[in-house]
Amino acid sequence: MSSKRSTQREASVNMTSMHATSRRHRVVIIGAGFGGLSAAKQLAQAPFDVTIVDRHNYHLFQPLLYQVATAGLSPGDIASPIRSILHGQRNAKVILAKVSGIDTARREVVAEGRRIAYDYLVIATGAEHAYFGHDWSSYAPGLKTIDDATYLRRRILLAFERAETASDADERRRLLNFVVVGGGPTGVEMAGAIAELAKRALASDFRSIDPALRADHSHRGGASTTGTVRSRVVGGGTALAGAARGGGPARDRRHGLRLLGRFDRSRAPPNAYDYLGRWRQGIPGGRMAWRRE
Repeated sequence: MSSKRSTQREASVNMTSMHATSRRHRVVIIGAGFGGLSAAKQLAQAPFDVTIVDRHNYHLFQPLLYQVATAGLSPGDIASPIRSILHGQRNAKVILAKVSGIDTARREVVAEGRRIAYDYLVIATGAEHAYFGHDWSSYAPGLKTIDDATYLRRRILLAFERAETASDADERRRLLNFVVVGGGPTGVEMAGAIAELAKRALASDFRSIDPALRADHSHRGGASTTGTVRSRVVGGGTALAGAARGGGPARDRRHGLRLLGRFDRSRAPPNAYDYLGRWRQGIPGGRMAWRRE
């Protein structure tokens, strides 16, 4: 009798061992950006179960966020559903949740009360803006998400509307100055897109200001209605300023673009407006965008 029970226990242990050996390894990927999706696709033919966890149900094409911020594209043009992208990959599934922690001892990802077990973990959550230890986000919003882009678009378009009704010439000039911190590809493209928005899309829509970047000095009712748009780039991308717009410094100035050298964070006070809005070169910053990482 005891021999029979011993045989049954051995069989049970062997079955459990076979089940553990045959179970496919679990790969959990946090983030469905470029890195996360690329990792998931590379595992399409591998003997793994792949789980992608993201707080959004869409993949965002971040390089074109500046086009949304300047009303060139709608948010739907640069966002695609994650499930549609991976619908043909049988070993992948998508979970919509915000990750709050990782239990390394139990090898589990904690996301909104859910625990997702993993054998291998890929963290592809992307980057955040670097404000160098200062709380500057309210003065110079960044550009990483669709919400950031639509917020910037609203601020840019409202700047034109407020400049149209402003009676003070200095206030009008302040509203029509746009400062972009960061002279990388996105920073320079952002500045150029603001200039093109003013020159082409809004050129004939206003009466009291001149969004088309012409030095137009018109007078109505005896009051000056001068208003020109200027985009400034604060950063180190000197070579990109001409390349982004297809010309050199002269062409950049005709488009209302100006490169202002490097951003010296060592001299920055806690108040970003003091440093960015009233910079040592005298920029009256009406609207600022942060593209520094």
